[in-house]
Amino acid sequence: MADQPVLPPNKIAFVLDGVVQDVLHTDDRLAAILLSNPTIVDATKQYVNQVDGFNVVQWGYKDGEFIPAETPVVIQPTPEV
Repeated sequence: MADQPVLPPNKIAFVLDGVVQDVLHTDDRLAAILLSNPTIVDATKQYVNQVDGFNVVQWGYKDGEFIPAETPVVIQPTPEV
């Protein structure tokens, strides 16, 4: 029997209409964000035609619009293993 991967410590259930639809296994930081009742929006369009490392982390969001951060957060791509 192969070793099972070690899952992150937090299990967040996504419930729609009283039924668990999926469970996300995650770290403490993301679990805290998800459990704090955040506003969730689709940011896909912000990433179209952007350079590697582009991210909207720390940007503002108001009235349905993203507001660029004064100091951008650049995420370094993880090399393929």
